Amino acid sequence: GSDRTGATIAMYRIIVEHWAIEDAVKEMKQGGYGYHIIWKNIDHRFTPENVKWIQQQLSNPAPI
Repeated sequence: GSDRTGATIAMYRIIVEHWAIEDAVKEMKQGGYGYHIIWKNIDHRFTPENVKWIQQQLSNPAPI
């Protein structure tokens, strides 16, 4: 759960609090969330394209 927690907080910081991607990723890795270096794919989630896609999904939720 620690890597998921850090990644979720980082994405929240980027999307809701408008942090720079680099700052949020730095906090994710060094902020005490228990980041494990073995999960190298986590870094690939934090791109401007992915952030934009998530923002679009949040703006246009699928109908229930």
